[in-house]
Amino acid sequence: MMFQSPGAILIELGPLVIRWYGLLYAVGFLVALEVAAKYLCPPNITKDQLSNFFIGILLWGLVGARLW
Repeated sequence: MMFQSPGAILIELGPLVIRWYGLLYAVGFLVALEVAAKYLCPPNITKDQLSNFFIGILLWGLVGARLW
């Protein structure tokens, strides 16, 4: 028995298309944020500061990927 791919598109809501890889990027981002907050964050850094740092990394990563 072979595995059948579910296709690239998860949900289509009119002009809004959500793809599987977008969902997996978002889940990976949130998991990385929670792991960093729980295990890697020094006591003098708040979760809000860490969240702002991660959002900056995400935005600059998207800009860098588009420039590449």
